[in-house]
This record gives sequence, structure tokens and C-alpha cells, in this order.
Amino acid sequence: MLWIFGAESREDIDFADCCDVLEARPWIVRLRVQLQFWFRDMRFTTAIPALVTPLPARIVEEAFGASGEDGIWVARRLWEWPGASHEALCRIAGAPAPLALRHALEHLEQSGIIVSGFDGLYWYCVGHSPLNRYGQPIPVSWASFWKTV
Repeated sequence: MLWIFGAESREDIDFADCCDVLEARPWIVRLRVQLQFWFRDMRFTTAIPALVTPLPARIVEEAFGASGEDGIWVARRLWEWPGASHEALCRIAGAPAPLALRHALEHLEQSGIIVSGFDGLYWYCVGHSPLNRYGQPIPVSWASFWKTV
């Protein structure tokens, strides 16, 4: 996991190099891994250790559009800590006030940037939710959201 999300590579071949060979964009693959955490209902007890790669710029922009600076803060924390709860986010230094945090979570979920766990208590930054607002699967490929023009 540190090989995928670590900002510094200690390996001879790093994650971005492998993505280049496969003609894949690293930030898309990382978002897909985050989506797999959600699919498998994996909850981390703390943030991913070591230097985590930054939240993709496109997600930063979308999070800002959905909920301003609080949205960016929440998306970054969930990128670093998949499966974090509202309470855990509130305990992080620099967190928005609990009500502002709750509003940011709601706005980000409505926009599909984050998705709640199957029990609704834990959150994941997936870039685009695979579910519609009624909780039903979206009938398009998740990868189609990331086509380049």
C-alpha cells in the first residue's frame, strides 16, 4: 500500500513508472484503489502512514466547488484516512467545527466525491460515487468519468 500511496519511492521501480508502462494515470489508479477500500468495507484505524501522495488536483477543485475550503479539508483527510468516521475527523487538528464538517460531508457525498460506508458511519474519497443519490448503482462505467478530451 505504501508503494501505491507513498510520496517517496524506495523501490527501484516506483508506482508511477509502472502506471506509465501500462498507459494508466497514477491518480486514477489511486482513486480506484480508494473505491476498492469502500467496496470491501475496509476501515483504517489511522491515516495511511508515511508520506501520502497529495489529493489529486482535479478532486481538490471539485471538493472546493462542492463545499469550499471545508470540502477540500475533508476530501484530503479521507484520502489519507480511508474509512474515517465523523468523530475521528473532528479529532484531527485543524478540523472545521463539527457542524461545518457534517455539512461538508453531506455536500461532498451529494456531489459524489466521497461515499459513506455501508453502515453510513464511515467515509471514503472515491472521486465519483458508483451510486446514485438513491443508493442504486450508476449504469455507467466508473472509468468513464475520467476520460480525457
